[in-house]
Amino acid sequence: MERFLAEYGAQVHGVLSGFDRMIFRGRLHPLCYLQGVHKFLRAEGVWLNDFGALVERLSTEVKDYVERLAQQQGRPVVYYRSSAFDKEAAARQIQERDGIQEGLVCVLSCLETCSSYRVGKDRASKQLCLRPETRKCLHYYFYYIDQEFGWMFVRLQTWLPFTVEVYVNGHHYLARQLDRAHIGYQQADNCFRQIDDMPRAQALFDQLITYPWERWLDGLARRVNPLLAEERELYLRYEWTLRQSEVATDVLCRDAAVLQSFYPR
Repeated sequence: MERFLAEYGAQVHGVLSGFDRMIFRGRLHPLCYLQGVHKFLRAEGVWLNDFGALVERLSTEVKDYVERLAQQQGRPVVYYRSSAFDKEAAARQIQERDGIQEGLVCVLSCLETCSSYRVGKDRASKQLCLRPETRKCLHYYFYYIDQEFGWMFVRLQTWLPFTVEVYVNGHHYLARQLDRAHIGYQQADNCFRQIDDMPRAQALFDQLITYPWERWLDGLARRVNPLLAEERELYLRYEWTLRQSEVATDVLCRDAAVLQSFYPR
Protein backbone atom coordinates (compact mmCIF):
# COMPACT_ATOMS: atom_id res chain seq x y z
CA MET A 1 0.00 0.00 0.00
CA GLU A 2 2.86 2.41 0.77
CA ARG A 3 4.39 1.83 -2.68
CA PHE A 4 0.99 2.27 -4.31
CA LEU A 5 0.37 5.59 -2.55
CA ALA A 6 3.89 6.80 -3.31
CA GLU A 7 3.16 6.42 -7.02
CA TYR A 8 -0.55 7.25 -7.23
CA GLY A 9 -1.18 9.29 -4.09
CA ALA A 10 -2.11 12.42 -6.03
CA GLN A 11 -4.99 10.54 -7.64
CA VAL A 12 -6.30 9.16 -4.34
CA HIS A 13 -8.81 11.01 -2.18
CA GLY A 14 -8.04 8.96 0.93
CA VAL A 15 -7.37 5.55 2.45
CA LEU A 16 -9.47 3.89 5.13
CA SER A 17 -8.42 0.71 6.96
CA GLY A 18 -10.09 -1.32 9.69
CA PHE A 19 -11.93 -4.46 10.71
CA ASP A 20 -14.43 -5.71 8.18
CA ARG A 21 -16.10 -9.11 8.64
CA MET A 22 -15.80 -10.55 12.16
CA ILE A 23 -17.27 -13.73 13.63
CA PHE A 24 -17.12 -14.23 17.40
CA ARG A 25 -17.73 -17.66 18.93
CA GLY A 26 -19.11 -18.04 22.44
CA ARG A 27 -18.52 -21.38 24.15
CA LEU A 28 -20.60 -21.94 27.24
CA HIS A 29 -18.31 -22.59 30.19
CA PRO A 30 -18.18 -25.22 31.66
CA LEU A 31 -20.15 -27.12 28.98
CA CYS A 32 -17.30 -26.95 26.45
CA TYR A 33 -15.32 -29.84 28.02
CA LEU A 34 -16.20 -33.20 29.59
CA GLN A 35 -15.20 -32.47 33.20
CA GLY A 36 -17.12 -29.23 33.00
CA VAL A 37 -20.28 -31.02 31.92
CA HIS A 38 -19.97 -33.30 34.96
CA LYS A 39 -19.68 -30.19 37.19
CA PHE A 40 -22.77 -28.74 35.53
CA LEU A 41 -24.73 -31.94 36.15
CA ARG A 42 -23.78 -31.84 39.82
CA ALA A 43 -24.83 -28.20 40.06
CA GLU A 44 -28.17 -29.07 38.45
CA GLY A 45 -28.59 -32.10 40.74
CA VAL A 46 -28.84 -34.52 37.81
CA TRP A 47 -27.40 -38.04 37.57
CA LEU A 48 -25.59 -39.20 34.44
CA ASN A 49 -28.38 -41.59 33.48
CA ASP A 50 -30.74 -38.58 33.33
CA PHE A 51 -28.40 -36.61 31.04
CA GLY A 52 -30.55 -37.07 27.93
CA ALA A 53 -33.73 -35.95 29.68
CA LEU A 54 -31.98 -32.85 31.05
CA VAL A 55 -30.59 -31.80 27.67
CA GLU A 56 -33.99 -32.37 26.04
CA ARG A 57 -35.63 -30.17 28.68
CA LEU A 58 -33.05 -27.41 28.29
CA SER A 59 -33.33 -27.52 24.50
CA THR A 60 -37.12 -27.22 24.72
CA GLU A 61 -36.71 -24.29 27.11
CA VAL A 62 -34.51 -22.51 24.58
CA LYS A 63 -36.86 -23.16 21.65
CA ASP A 64 -39.96 -22.06 23.56
CA TYR A 65 -38.19 -18.90 24.69
CA VAL A 66 -37.15 -17.99 21.14
CA GLU A 67 -40.69 -18.50 19.84
CA ARG A 68 -42.07 -16.25 22.60
CA LEU A 69 -39.38 -13.63 22.04
CA ALA A 70 -40.15 -13.38 18.33
CA GLN A 71 -43.88 -13.32 18.97
CA GLN A 72 -43.57 -10.54 21.55
CA GLN A 73 -41.62 -8.42 19.05
CA GLY A 74 -43.95 -9.26 16.19
CA ARG A 75 -41.24 -10.87 14.10
CA PRO A 76 -41.44 -14.16 12.16
CA VAL A 77 -39.65 -17.43 12.91
CA VAL A 78 -39.11 -19.25 9.61
CA TYR A 79 -37.94 -22.87 9.39
CA TYR A 80 -36.03 -24.14 6.33
CA ARG A 81 -35.66 -27.85 5.62
CA SER A 82 -32.22 -27.39 4.05
CA SER A 83 -29.32 -25.57 5.70
CA ALA A 84 -27.98 -24.62 2.25
CA PHE A 85 -30.46 -21.78 1.69
CA ASP A 86 -29.22 -18.20 1.37
CA LYS A 87 -29.96 -16.94 4.88
CA GLU A 88 -28.72 -13.42 4.18
CA ALA A 89 -30.99 -13.04 1.15
CA ALA A 90 -34.00 -14.48 3.01
CA ALA A 91 -33.51 -12.09 5.95
CA ARG A 92 -33.00 -9.09 3.65
CA GLN A 93 -36.21 -9.94 1.82
CA ILE A 94 -38.15 -9.99 5.11
CA GLN A 95 -36.53 -6.72 6.20
CA GLU A 96 -37.50 -4.98 2.94
CA ARG A 97 -40.99 -6.49 2.92
CA ASP A 98 -41.76 -5.33 6.48
CA GLY A 99 -39.79 -2.08 6.39
CA ILE A 100 -37.75 -2.87 9.51
CA GLN A 101 -35.30 -0.08 10.31
CA GLU A 102 -34.02 -1.21 13.70
CA GLY A 103 -34.17 -4.15 16.08
CA LEU A 104 -34.98 -7.79 15.38
CA VAL A 105 -35.73 -8.46 11.72
CA CYS A 106 -36.51 -12.19 11.83
CA VAL A 107 -35.40 -15.55 13.19
CA LEU A 108 -34.46 -18.22 10.64
CA SER A 109 -33.97 -21.84 11.67
CA CYS A 110 -32.65 -25.06 10.17
CA LEU A 111 -30.99 -28.34 11.16
CA GLU A 112 -27.19 -28.18 11.13
CA THR A 113 -24.30 -30.28 12.40
CA CYS A 114 -23.01 -29.53 15.89
CA SER A 115 -20.59 -30.86 18.49
CA SER A 116 -22.18 -32.29 21.62
CA TYR A 117 -21.99 -35.25 24.01
CA ARG A 118 -23.73 -38.57 24.56
CA VAL A 119 -23.93 -41.09 27.38
CA GLY A 120 -22.58 -44.58 26.75
CA LYS A 121 -21.07 -47.52 28.60
CA ASP A 122 -17.35 -47.69 29.21
CA ARG A 123 -16.21 -51.15 28.08
CA ALA A 124 -13.53 -51.48 30.75
CA SER A 125 -15.51 -50.30 33.80
CA LYS A 126 -18.99 -51.23 32.51
CA GLN A 127 -20.18 -47.88 33.86
CA LEU A 128 -21.90 -44.98 32.17
CA CYS A 129 -19.67 -42.24 30.81
CA LEU A 130 -19.90 -39.11 28.67
CA ARG A 131 -18.37 -39.07 25.20
CA PRO A 132 -18.05 -36.31 22.57
CA GLU A 133 -20.55 -36.67 19.75
CA THR A 134 -21.24 -35.04 16.39
CA ARG A 135 -24.95 -34.75 15.70
CA LYS A 136 -27.54 -32.47 14.13
CA CYS A 137 -29.76 -30.04 15.96
CA LEU A 138 -31.87 -26.97 15.30
CA HIS A 139 -29.95 -23.69 14.94
CA TYR A 140 -31.50 -20.24 15.13
CA TYR A 141 -30.24 -17.24 13.15
CA PHE A 142 -31.32 -13.94 14.72
CA TYR A 143 -30.99 -11.11 12.20
CA TYR A 144 -30.82 -7.63 13.70
CA ILE A 145 -30.38 -4.04 12.62
CA ASP A 146 -28.36 -2.98 15.63
CA GLN A 147 -27.94 0.59 16.92
CA GLU A 148 -24.14 0.23 16.93
CA PHE A 149 -23.39 -2.31 14.20
CA GLY A 150 -26.27 -2.08 11.77
CA TRP A 151 -26.95 -5.34 9.92
CA MET A 152 -25.74 -8.37 11.91
CA PHE A 153 -26.81 -11.81 13.08
CA VAL A 154 -26.50 -14.18 16.05
CA ARG A 155 -26.43 -17.97 15.53
CA LEU A 156 -27.60 -20.11 18.47
CA GLN A 157 -27.20 -23.88 18.78
CA THR A 158 -30.25 -25.27 20.56
CA TRP A 159 -28.56 -28.41 21.93
CA LEU A 160 -25.90 -28.72 24.61
CA PRO A 161 -23.36 -27.04 24.76
CA PHE A 162 -25.49 -24.22 23.23
CA THR A 163 -22.65 -22.57 21.30
CA VAL A 164 -23.25 -19.03 20.02
CA GLU A 165 -21.72 -17.20 17.05
CA VAL A 166 -22.03 -13.47 16.41
CA TYR A 167 -21.40 -11.90 13.00
CA VAL A 168 -20.69 -8.18 12.65
CA ASN A 169 -19.30 -5.98 9.90
CA GLY A 170 -16.89 -3.11 10.56
CA HIS A 171 -18.09 -1.08 7.58
CA HIS A 172 -21.66 -1.20 8.88
CA TYR A 173 -20.36 -0.06 12.27
CA LEU A 174 -18.48 2.87 10.71
CA ALA A 175 -21.55 3.96 8.74
CA ARG A 176 -23.51 4.19 12.01
CA GLN A 177 -20.74 6.25 13.63
CA LEU A 178 -20.54 8.60 10.64
CA ASP A 179 -24.29 9.17 10.89
CA ARG A 180 -23.95 10.05 14.57
CA ALA A 181 -21.04 12.40 13.89
CA HIS A 182 -22.97 14.05 11.01
CA ILE A 183 -20.16 13.27 8.55
CA GLY A 184 -21.34 12.93 4.95
CA TYR A 185 -20.50 9.76 3.01
CA GLN A 186 -21.57 7.53 0.14
CA GLN A 187 -21.59 3.77 0.68
CA ALA A 188 -21.81 1.18 -2.08
CA ASP A 189 -22.46 -2.33 -0.79
CA ASN A 190 -19.52 -3.02 1.56
CA CYS A 191 -17.21 -0.13 0.71
CA PHE A 192 -17.21 3.65 0.90
CA ARG A 193 -17.15 5.68 -2.31
CA GLN A 194 -16.80 9.03 -0.57
CA ILE A 195 -16.33 10.36 2.98
CA ASP A 196 -16.23 14.08 3.80
CA ASP A 197 -13.80 13.81 6.72
CA MET A 198 -11.32 10.96 6.22
CA PRO A 199 -9.15 11.54 9.35
CA ARG A 200 -12.23 11.62 11.58
CA ALA A 201 -13.63 8.52 9.85
CA GLN A 202 -10.39 6.62 10.47
CA ALA A 203 -10.48 7.61 14.15
CA LEU A 204 -14.05 6.29 14.40
CA PHE A 205 -13.04 3.07 12.63
CA ASP A 206 -10.17 2.58 15.09
CA GLN A 207 -12.64 2.48 17.99
CA LEU A 208 -13.25 -1.18 17.15
CA ILE A 209 -9.74 -1.99 18.40
CA THR A 210 -10.66 -1.04 21.98
CA TYR A 211 -14.39 -1.78 21.80
CA PRO A 212 -15.82 -3.43 24.98
CA TRP A 213 -16.47 -6.64 23.10
CA GLU A 214 -16.99 -9.00 26.04
CA ARG A 215 -19.66 -6.87 27.69
CA TRP A 216 -21.49 -6.35 24.39
CA LEU A 217 -21.31 -10.04 23.41
CA ASP A 218 -22.51 -11.13 26.88
CA GLY A 219 -25.53 -8.88 26.44
CA LEU A 220 -26.36 -10.48 23.09
CA ALA A 221 -26.03 -13.96 24.56
CA ARG A 222 -28.41 -13.13 27.40
CA ARG A 223 -30.85 -11.74 24.84
CA VAL A 224 -31.17 -15.03 22.92
CA ASN A 225 -30.36 -17.75 25.49
CA PRO A 226 -32.72 -18.10 28.48
CA LEU A 227 -30.37 -20.57 30.20
CA LEU A 228 -28.24 -17.65 31.39
CA ALA A 229 -30.66 -16.99 34.22
CA GLU A 230 -29.64 -15.47 37.54
CA GLU A 231 -29.73 -18.81 39.34
CA ARG A 232 -27.08 -20.18 36.95
CA GLU A 233 -24.87 -17.12 36.61
CA LEU A 234 -22.34 -18.46 39.16
CA TYR A 235 -21.47 -21.51 37.06
CA LEU A 236 -22.64 -20.83 33.49
CA ARG A 237 -21.12 -18.15 31.26
CA TYR A 238 -19.83 -17.68 27.73
CA GLU A 239 -16.15 -17.44 26.88
CA TRP A 240 -15.51 -15.58 23.64
CA THR A 241 -12.97 -16.07 20.87
CA LEU A 242 -12.62 -14.36 17.51
CA ARG A 243 -13.25 -17.23 15.12
CA GLN A 244 -12.73 -15.20 11.96
CA SER A 245 -11.63 -11.64 11.25
CA GLU A 246 -10.78 -9.58 8.20
CA VAL A 247 -9.08 -6.24 7.85
CA ALA A 248 -10.15 -4.22 4.81
CA THR A 249 -8.51 -1.23 3.17
CA ASP A 250 -10.64 1.12 1.10
CA VAL A 251 -8.77 3.29 -1.41
CA LEU A 252 -11.00 6.18 -2.43
CA CYS A 253 -10.04 7.59 -5.84
CA ARG A 254 -10.77 11.15 -6.85
CA ASP A 255 -12.97 10.11 -9.78
CA ALA A 256 -14.28 7.00 -11.53
CA ALA A 257 -11.89 7.33 -14.49
CA VAL A 258 -8.87 7.03 -12.19
CA LEU A 259 -10.35 3.95 -10.52
CA GLN A 260 -11.04 2.28 -13.85
CA SER A 261 -7.47 2.93 -14.98
CA PHE A 262 -6.13 0.94 -12.00
CA TYR A 263 -8.07 -2.27 -12.70
CA PRO A 264 -6.11 -3.54 -15.76
CA ARG A 265 -2.87 -3.16 -13.77
